[in-house]
Parts: sequence; structure tokens; C-alpha cells
Amino acid sequence: MLPLLIAGVLTTSCGGQNCDGTKCREELGLGPEKMKDRDAAFYKENPSDASRLNVFVENSVSMNGYVTGNTGFKTVVYRVVGQLSADVLQNGDSISFNYINSEIVPFKGKKREFLKQGLDCNASRPGHFSTSGGDRANSDIMTSIEDVIKRTPSGEISMFVSDCVYSPEPAADIDKALEKQQTDMLNALKNKAKTDPRFGVVLYRLTSDFHGIYYNKTNGKIQCDGPRPYFIWLFGDASILANAYRSLEKIMTSEKATSLTGIKGYAYLPYKTKKSDHPYHYLYAKPKTPISFLADISDLPLSTDYLLNKANYLCSNKKYAIKSIEKVSEKGVSDKGTYNYKFTIKPLYEDDHSVLPRTVIEISLLSPLRDRAVWEKKFDDPKGTDYDKGYNSKLQRTFGIKSLVEGIADFYNEKAYATFKVAIN
Repeated sequence: MLPLLIAGVLTTSCGGQNCDGTKCREELGLGPEKMKDRDAAFYKENPSDASRLNVFVENSVSMNGYVTGNTGFKTVVYRVVGQLSADVLQNGDSISFNYINSEIVPFKGKKREFLKQGLDCNASRPGHFSTSGGDRANSDIMTSIEDVIKRTPSGEISMFVSDCVYSPEPAADIDKALEKQQTDMLNALKNKAKTDPRFGVVLYRLTSDFHGIYYNKTNGKIQCDGPRPYFIWLFGDASILANAYRSLEKIMTSEKATSLTGIKGYAYLPYKTKKSDHPYHYLYAKPKTPISFLADISDLPLSTDYLLNKANYLCSNKKYAIKSIEKVSEKGVSDKGTYNYKFTIKPLYEDDHSVLPRTVIEISLLSPLRDRAVWEKKFDDPKGTDYDKGYNSKLQRTFGIKSLVEGIADFYNEKAYATFKVAIN
């Protein structure tokens, strides 16, 4: 793992004409290695391609409505698997297909068969959606998630598709049961991080036409013929998830999907100052001097819109502000990597200093989970009562999804996913 960046005030040994970049890097916690070697090590430790894609589709009876008829659910699953196969896998045929209910049931046919007949509730062939085996009447969403996480080794990526509706035990205390599910989600991620510290999760929420029975929290049957929400989860190392996120961005935008990302913050991402004295330091900078740096943030599984939004960043020094964030393409210093974003910082000093005071500026990219309450309020059915009076197409919420998101947020609780530091004078 690359060394943690440590903020600090620069010492006298790193200033004026005496700064050759070595002492400055030490003060910023970057270590003595050359920039090219540091970045090469980063890309080696954070590959973007996966060796295998593991697909898990929940096929409990509550999912029948998504695979009855020519639904949007089928189309999206087909497109997502194809896109990940083409863009993320080292070998596009390294895919395992599985149904999941009370247990994991591997699908023994070929990719096209799974994505066509395998996602058809009315297919009568053995080993397909409704004839795969396992207990389709009784499944537990958290158990399924735990099973998927355990079966996602470092270097691979897993895709889990489900409606994620919580099914409580009869006479259960709902509030306590949801608290338990939140804790179980936290502990599943904790345990995984012991062997894979770069493990992360991306959660997409989508909607599809649904033709079938919705089962409420008391297993009451409600006929639905209209849109219903469902979720696609991606699990794997953060750098692989980032590649997958970019690959799926057009599909998810066209489907009006929303997403949440949970990763551990990066200690280092490749960056360098632009038009400065050396890669991390501006010397003799004045109040009107543009202070810019280039960064490769392609290893963050976040949307382009999120990365370009200045509101998602925090500047450590109130005397400076982010002026602009632009998409660029400039070759990095190592054999791999490209600087794809340019950040420009402006001083806010009103008096006309001859040079700016010596300081270190930190620009931090904030976690999107900080705004999860808005997402939860919109998409969580807190009591599981939305359809108590029958199906209502205007209510597109999911009972229990908040507890899963809160478990994710409990583990990935860093304020920032990345921080860039630049020395001034």
C-alpha cells in the first residue's frame, strides 16, 4: 500500500530557491521515490480489469414479476452483463451465472441461454429461473448478500440482482429486525476487508415493468401490473468497480438509475501541479497566480457529474477556493495512466500580497454517502405499508433498503475518498 498523505506546514528547508522537490515531497508524506515509480506502483496495486465476472440473480417467487413477459429488467440485465464482459473482463468469457434464493444454484448453460431463456419465468426447461432448485419460497436478502460477498475474491467482480425487499420473520419486532440487518451488512463488509482491504460496493437502483405478485411484510399477495424498483449491486476491488462504473454510465443514465458508492478512501491518487516549479509545489506564487493540478481519478467509481461538481469537494484553507474542475486528457508520468481532470484553485486574499503566505492546500473529494438520507427518504418504505391498500404505481419504494444502505455507510465512514495536497511558497 502506498504511504498515507500527511498534511503539514512546510519547514524552512523547503522554500525559495532551495526547494528541489525532495524535501517538499517528504513534508507532504509522499516519500523519497520518484514520481514515475510512485505512480507505477499505484497502477500495479490497483488494476482496472477483472479476471472473472460472477452473476447472481435472485429467483425467489417474489422476483417472478420481473421476468414475466418482455420486461425492462431482462433488457437491462442482458445489457449490463454484455457491457461488463466487453469492458471490464480480461477474458470476456470468464463469467459464472448463478440463481440465488435459499442457496446458490449455478446455471450450467451458456451465457446467451441464461440471458434469454434463463431469465424467463415461464421457461419450463430444468435448471432455469423457476425450475433451478433451492427454496424459492423462503429467502433472506442479507444471507444472499453475505454469500455473494464471500464468493468475490480480490481481482474478480460480482453482480447481484434483487428487489431487496426485506422479509421479516412472523411476529418479529420490525425495528429491531432492521437494526439487525444493518449490523449484518456492516459485519459482512468488515469481515471481507480483513482479506481484501480495497473491497467496495456500488448499488444501483432501477425500475422495471412488473407483472405478478408482490409479497408484503406479512406475505400478503398483491397483484402488480406496473413499475417496480429493483437493484443491481456490484462488489469488488475499488479500481475494478471504477472501470465497471464508467462502462455502465451510459446505460444507467438512459435507465434513470441512481447509485451509491462505498469504498475505503485512497491514500494516494496520481496527480501533479501544472505550470509550477515542480510537481507538488508552487514557488513565489502571488494572489493572482493560477494554482492548478492534474489528477487521475479514474479509479473512483463515481459519476462524471459528481466528479465535476465543485460542491462535492472541500478546500482545507478558507483563503482559497476551487475555481474550476475540467475534464482533460494528458499522459501520466508512468507507462500507464492518464491525467483526466484539471483542478484550478484561486486565492481569496483581498490585500495585494507580494507573494502568498506559505501553506499546504488540501482538496478533498467528499463521500457521496454523506447525502444518503435524501436517497433513503425517497426510496425506502420505512414500515412496509405502501401497498396495504393495493398496488399504487406512484409509490416506488422498497421495504428495508435503508438498513442495508446504513450498514454500508457504517463501514465506509470516511469523510473523503481522496485528498490532493499542494504546497504554496
